[in-house]
Amino acid sequence: MESENLKELLKNRAEAEKTLKATQGKIIELTGRGDQLSKEIVAFADSKQKAERAKKQALDKFVIGEIPQSEVDITKKKLRDVTQAEAELQELLEATARARESLIKTIPDFNNVLFAAEKAIWTSIYEAIKKDIQVAVGDLWFNAYAAKLGTGFASYQALYADIFGQIPTSDVVEDVKWQEAKEFGLDYFDRK
Repeated sequence: MESENLKELLKNRAEAEKTLKATQGKIIELTGRGDQLSKEIVAFADSKQKAERAKKQALDKFVIGEIPQSEVDITKKKLRDVTQAEAELQELLEATARARESLIKTIPDFNNVLFAAEKAIWTSIYEAIKKDIQVAVGDLWFNAYAAKLGTGFASYQALYADIFGQIPTSDVVEDVKWQEAKEFGLDYFDRK
């Protein structure tokens, strides 16, 4: 097997997995940040209500001459500051939600890249094993096929099954696949 080719394919797979995990981590981070921002907005809503009540009370006192205009201006400024901070938090929450949704939409693409990398690795392994089989068997396969044709039997797949036996069960295939993964250094491959 071309070990450099396999190394490159494994590197591509590792990069795809790293990108996928980083994106998933960022989604989790943004979800947490959105939850925190939502809590902060609720807290600002309480502060805003208090500031609105304080402004109304200040206006009521101002019109009857109990407090000067400067005190009314202070309550108005507090209300503006709280309202502005709440609006900024809301914008940040909306931006966080948009970023999160945008990243979520990329997950299928990253999964496709990872799948393609996995497929390329196993295709490379298959091609190497196929070459080994072709070298080991050589023309014997064709000779067997020609001899079988002489008997009146001409099915290529039936000849394959006659020589190699039945297709192994999925459990056997998984065991062999896991052994191949170990043999070819696919340390990411989990036995299922």
